[in-house]
Amino acid sequence: MPANALEKNEAVQQAILNAKKEWETTFDSITDLLILTDSNGIIQRMNRATIDALNTSYQKMLGKKIESIFATDVPSPAKGNLCDLECKLKSKETFYRLSSTKVTLDSDKIAFVYSLHDISRQKRDEDLILRQNQYYESVLFFWSTITASNSLKFWSVFCINGPHPSQTIAFALATYVPGINISFDFSLVPLEG
Repeated sequence: MPANALEKNEAVQQAILNAKKEWETTFDSITDLLILTDSNGIIQRMNRATIDALNTSYQKMLGKKIESIFATDVPSPAKGNLCDLECKLKSKETFYRLSSTKVTLDSDKIAFVYSLHDISRQKRDEDLILRQNQYYESVLFFWSTITASNSLKFWSVFCINGPHPSQTIAFALATYVPGINISFDFSLVPLEG
């Protein structure tokens, strides 16, 4: 082989290696979990975030079924594209939003790309909002119950010569609304009059 052709061949090979390395670096820099499976759901590739989240090695995951990593049921890849499916991994208490996309690779080979985005913070925020809504619904229920009943009698029993009104409301809510846990830290201010 002529020296010129050999140099060209080496340059092409080096360009391919550089492109491969750049692609792997890009793929591994993505913080979402990315998994490539074949048409039967067998893991073919994954990014660094996936390996870290599963606390395993690349070699241990190759050849496993995609379903084996999930703590929750996930439809098989044969069902087609999945969007916005919430799931958890077996190895973590983290919630993820799962999407999968069917792709066609070289020579009409079918594969699936799974993308998992960490939504644990969103789930914690939703839980907080739910608890706050339950609290306010309890307050409204309690308040409407007081209003509907003999409110003057209620307030005379709880408020005359009693604790600070805000503490009285907390006590009354805790007494009459099952499962509510309320605490206030107000200074007692003597009422004049």
